[in-house]
Amino acid sequence: AMVLMTSGSTGLPKIVPLSHRNVCCSAADVARSVALEPQDRCLVMWQQFHIGGLVDLLLAPLLVGSALIVTRGFNEAQFFDLLDRLQPTWFQGVPTTLGALVQHAERHGLDPRTSSLRFIRSVAAALTSTLQDRLTETFGVPVVRTLGMTEASPLITTTSLPPALDKPGSVGRPCGPDLCVFGTEMELLGTGQTGEIAIKGDNVFAGYEGDMDANAGAFRDGWFFTGDTGYLDADGDLFLSGRTKEQINRGGYKIMPSEVEEALSAHPAVHEAAVFGLPHRTLGEDIAAAVSLKTGAQADIAALRAHLLGLLAANKVPSRIAILPELPRNPVGKLDRLALAQSAAVDVATTEAGPRDAMERF
Repeated sequence: AMVLMTSGSTGLPKIVPLSHRNVCCSAADVARSVALEPQDRCLVMWQQFHIGGLVDLLLAPLLVGSALIVTRGFNEAQFFDLLDRLQPTWFQGVPTTLGALVQHAERHGLDPRTSSLRFIRSVAAALTSTLQDRLTETFGVPVVRTLGMTEASPLITTTSLPPALDKPGSVGRPCGPDLCVFGTEMELLGTGQTGEIAIKGDNVFAGYEGDMDANAGAFRDGWFFTGDTGYLDADGDLFLSGRTKEQINRGGYKIMPSEVEEALSAHPAVHEAAVFGLPHRTLGEDIAAAVSLKTGAQADIAALRAHLLGLLAANKVPSRIAILPELPRNPVGKLDRLALAQSAAVDVATTEAGPRDAMERF
């Protein structure tokens, strides 16, 4: 049906061929997950050259006979204008764009809590609990969180609309594919045990095009290993801990960027945060972070480090923190950690002090 590329936010993009069965099954899963009906109207501000735009925002609404309101791209002011004029019932975006909507509403004193929206759907990247709370407070509607990827066409798990219980930090339950969590020796892990997430089902692709090495590493015993790590609770809800490719090995300590990003996002001045690894002469890798601040907010690097030291073990606090006007994104809208790590243009500020004595120097 279509040939797409992975987003490449953590590595080189790969070619993903998807069958008609893949995308049609996933479109039905998306429609079922949020109870789409003919009277729904989806406001589409995402480009439709990727899986979320094609399946979530085109095929799923059309499958149930509902309407699309399609713009040329994302624009905060236009969003609120169309929200008032055309009465959409749902909106989908990556956390970056959803955060921009909250900032726009706060900056202009808007109160959309009585709008036509019945839910907002957050996709493609982890939504911090801080931003989720701000979204719920600003719009007064449920925020549906998902786990998806191009290889799954894209839906894997989703949280449910009320009256279902919304567990903070969870990305919900499988919706379509079978899902298991495996350990390093391919052993099936039980409740609460963290491992790599694997899926199989009619929505899962058959393999990367022209990449035998990637396929050999990703497919085992009929399961596709997503590269995400996490655990299932007793109710079958999935909690993510990060991605295996994003894991930072700082002198033997394995650190997930998502944990540090969550802590940074809890600072009242921080709008967005991205954490990534940098090469280090003796540790192998060191932790770096880049943040953008909320409109009108102020914070310096020392304050951010002090905040982190109150929430994290010292070895998880970035040695280097940059405060940027905005963080880079890839074409899908995800924060681009790879670009941050590779960019020589980023002025990375550091508060590292030199060794104080012979022991520290050693």
